Amino acid sequence: MTINKRVRDALLDNYEAYRNGDNEYAIYLHGGRGRYNNLNKADVKKYQKIGEALGGDYKLLDQGCYYYVTAGDLAAVGIDDPELLDYIDNREAIKRDQELIAEREAKEAAKDARLLGQYEEVLSVYIDDPAKLYQVAKHLVDTAKEAA
Repeated sequence: MTINKRVRDALLDNYEAYRNGDNEYAIYLHGGRGRYNNLNKADVKKYQKIGEALGGDYKLLDQGCYYYVTAGDLAAVGIDDPELLDYIDNREAIKRDQELIAEREAKEAAKDARLLGQYEEVLSVYIDDPAKLYQVAKHLVDTAKEAA
């Protein structure tokens, strides 16, 4: 049996598969027949060989391995139709998470701008130089961030 056939069979017999993008997949293979259900040396070697055959990124865990592949990587080992993976489509969840992160960052930026404006307003009574005023206010905002 060729390495590509073994890789193909292992991937099709995955524990869980996710579609992370239009052309990106994460495939989890579960092992862990060793002590405490962790990977033994044979499992690690097997997962490393699969990763090398795929040519993509992979991440070994205590009880299995994640492979991050594209449709091209799958085709190289004989899986021409990614639908065979019976994957969970994560694209909407990833998109929602990215939107939430962007929203949170925008709120933090608005809060920082508000703080900076408040500090500049208070300090403008005592500091005449605009550049010096901005430096002091920025320092106070950075200090407030560290304290929070």
